[in-house]
Amino acid sequence: MKIFFVIVALLFIVVVAGVLVYLLTFDPNEYKGILIEKIEEAIGKDVRIDDVSLSFFPGLALMVDEVSVKEREKTWSDATIEAVSIEASIKALPLIKRKLQIERLFIKNLDVRFGDRSPLKDSFKDVELRAKVSEENLIINRLTGSIAGGDFFIKGVVRNLSSYQDSDLEIMLQGMDVSMFLPDVEPGAPRFEGVLEIDVDLSARGLDVQKIVDTLSAKASIKLDKAALKNMNLLVVAFGRLETILPGLVYKLKSRLPERYSELLKDNHTSFRPIKGYLDVEDGKIFFKKTTVESDVFYVVGGGYLDLRGRLDMDSELFIPRDLSDACISAVPELSCLQNSQGLITMPVHIGGSLSDVSIKPDIDYVIKKLAVSTGHELLKTIFRKEEPQQETETGSEEGGQRQQEADPAQAIIKTIFDIISAPKE
Repeated sequence: MKIFFVIVALLFIVVVAGVLVYLLTFDPNEYKGILIEKIEEAIGKDVRIDDVSLSFFPGLALMVDEVSVKEREKTWSDATIEAVSIEASIKALPLIKRKLQIERLFIKNLDVRFGDRSPLKDSFKDVELRAKVSEENLIINRLTGSIAGGDFFIKGVVRNLSSYQDSDLEIMLQGMDVSMFLPDVEPGAPRFEGVLEIDVDLSARGLDVQKIVDTLSAKASIKLDKAALKNMNLLVVAFGRLETILPGLVYKLKSRLPERYSELLKDNHTSFRPIKGYLDVEDGKIFFKKTTVESDVFYVVGGGYLDLRGRLDMDSELFIPRDLSDACISAVPELSCLQNSQGLITMPVHIGGSLSDVSIKPDIDYVIKKLAVSTGHELLKTIFRKEEPQQETETGSEEGGQRQQEADPAQAIIKTIFDIISAPKE
């Protein structure tokens, strides 16, 4: 029995010694070509790797330096993915069978560019992946890192790695600087700022950026703190548009507004309270469900979409708080025609254009129609205002009746005109 244990111990020592000799003499660069070939075959892109090495402390790890990925028709100066280094913690025993099993992946300074445009002005940092591969499926237990001043967390699965790469992922973003995701704008042009949090469930297919965009489907909840539209005061824009039909409006408003509003109208930006909302992604567009966006001088309720090329289209309703509405109407009584049943001035507003050139357009046709109807009713009252009939002779009564009959056609014409003006648009 004692001899049996001695033999087992000797065999164990031989095996361990053999593994150590194998690992110590193993040169991963011998397999670099095979590694590159397999990656290129899986993703359909060119791959370049500078060096591959093994380390043994504190555990067995495979390190890959200077990794680049590019479209096959592009040059390496137009690489879509670049990483300073990738470190993978691997299991030792499967190496004996020439198999690679990764337990943990750490990526240093990952830079991703989407086609010829880079929507991010910063690199991914401290990217760490904890995952395993099972039957052609990549099971992501935890993918974390930082980008745009915030952090991200991803888990889910990518199925069929060697063919169509069907992904189902849960993503959480926290503390992101939203301006890092938006196109650059000219100095002095309106630009949006804020700190973004988002929880999203998404599905997509492929590893090619365009294919991901084309197949992307998602549902998300968002929260935006410290939101501001720099270089644009939306209230000034709205009243500036009204100035075209009510000359002197802004001057009158500034002379009668409460002090806090007067100060806010001097700002060249618009600040918002925290914004919460929900969105869906389908057919290359981000659809905003009905969301409330509130500032100190107005709030907007609306919805619309943003396509993935940066084109914005939102139909909204602008509401001005009661005290500010009262001040506006005191300065310009004609604005009373824009009050709703709660006494708030309200008007439709269209937000469109591109993210680099946002266009805010109050519905002037709506305002003109309201003004026309309001002043039209006053005009009708003036035209048809009559004194109470006096006691007249029978002849006088007949003459009065004739005058009334003569006025009837004009009344009918004017009523028809204002019926047309006040009719809803088709």
